[in-house]
Amino acid sequence: MLFISCTPKAKDDAQSETQDVVRFDSDDEEMNRAIAVSRDSFNQFEEAFESVNTNLNTFAVKVKFSDMVGGSEHIWIVDIVKQADGYYGNVGNEPESTIEVSIGEHIKIDKNKISDWMYLENNVLRGGNTLRLIRKRMSPEEQKQFDQQVGFIIED
Repeated sequence: MLFISCTPKAKDDAQSETQDVVRFDSDDEEMNRAIAVSRDSFNQFEEAFESVNTNLNTFAVKVKFSDMVGGSEHIWIVDIVKQADGYYGNVGNEPESTIEVSIGEHIKIDKNKISDWMYLENNVLRGGNTLRLIRKRMSPEEQKQFDQQVGFIIED
């Protein structure tokens, strides 16, 4: 899974990749719109999560954490469970710039900090608005490699 780092605009290169990290500026309108769409549509995730449909799996939620330089890092939370007081899961990536969480840590998901959500339906991505944008910005060759790495289908 990719995780995203968001920093104040400080360099000419608006997006660079380091392993599984994709950086974007905090004023990236497309990315901010993708995050807003994800937040506004979280009820779709909840409905699917609570469904008895066995074709739905691999539920994950991306959450925003503050970093030490005034920006933020968005990390996928996996192994989601619902309890009476909300959703919980495990930090799915090694944080790069935040010290708020560590990989594998079991946390409560703050709905106000959700930046994306996803699940698979018959191996087809549902949700994943930030993933779709990241993929859209890749060259055709990068998209092909990305699709092979993730192992699921991303429909346009």
